[in-house]
Amino acid sequence: MKLVILSIIVITLLFFGCIDLGGGQKSNDTATNTGIQGNNTKPKNTSIILDDQQNTSIATNTTTQQQNNTPPKIGMDYSTDLNASLAVYFINVGKTGVNDEASVQGEAIYIKKGDVDILIDTGSGVIGGTVADYVKNRNADDLELLISTSVDERRYGGIQTVLDKIKIEEFWWSGYDLDNQSYKKVVKNVQDKVSVVNTVGKGFTKTINGIKFEVLNPKTPPFVDQNNDAIVLRIEDRNFTMLFTSNIQTGARDKLLNEQLDKLTNATVMTAPYYGLGSGTSNIQLFLTKTKPNEIVICGSSDDSEAQGGSRSAFKNLLVLYNIPYTETYVNGTVRILYDGNSYVINAVP
Repeated sequence: MKLVILSIIVITLLFFGCIDLGGGQKSNDTATNTGIQGNNTKPKNTSIILDDQQNTSIATNTTTQQQNNTPPKIGMDYSTDLNASLAVYFINVGKTGVNDEASVQGEAIYIKKGDVDILIDTGSGVIGGTVADYVKNRNADDLELLISTSVDERRYGGIQTVLDKIKIEEFWWSGYDLDNQSYKKVVKNVQDKVSVVNTVGKGFTKTINGIKFEVLNPKTPPFVDQNNDAIVLRIEDRNFTMLFTSNIQTGARDKLLNEQLDKLTNATVMTAPYYGLGSGTSNIQLFLTKTKPNEIVICGSSDDSEAQGGSRSAFKNLLVLYNIPYTETYVNGTVRILYDGNSYVINAVP
């Protein structure tokens, strides 16, 4: 009798154990199916910028942590018109102090071709919304590109105002902040708001609506210097070329001549380095004789006292000696260069 009862107990335990195991397995299958329906696991495309000319997409699985997806980086969006006229505006952002007011140098260059609007530097923050308003008054609905060339407040100070007033699609900078906390903050704000940010240096190229942009400086390794590590740009549109020299001084200029002379010679227009001021144009004779630009534009304020960087007289005397015409924003106001594909004109505009 005891044997029979024991056998019944064993059979009962085995029977209920199988039911529990089966129920557990069924419950796991149900959870798996519910999870697939509730969590989007379809691959998504994430845009990756490889370099200035290449875009590609990679497929990644969407996980629970990736449900709040950021949109893919689009970058520049414009209508192509290769035959459109090219306009380059050297906006008058210098400020000559009156009485006890300090003078301010500065540079901001606005490039427009068809649907493309590009800004190189923004002048000082003291100028406020001047640059943003000027660009908007030229019917720019946004900026395809903003380039910050130097850790110089007189060049980057207006970025925040531009950022607040105009949508920017792409941003270029050198990647060297030289531990300047103010510049770090500005770049961080741009990175948070602009969809595509490129760190550029020597050898970087990109063509935008038929305008080829080539970065000639900074080099690697850098000078670790605010001025000599400034971005130097060469642009070419059909038969028209320009050199934007930003703040470079003797070290960078000599390096450019030694390594990239073919990219410097016979530019149609060149900007004066370091606002044409004496502290930035010493020993510039060789640079001028080698580059041989057709025209030079000098930006900044009329104050060329020692406190502002030294007299421009020696630099301008060399321009006269070498028969290089020059135009000054602080004398003429905003200077515009207009190129129609065959010829160009340079004049002051309101």
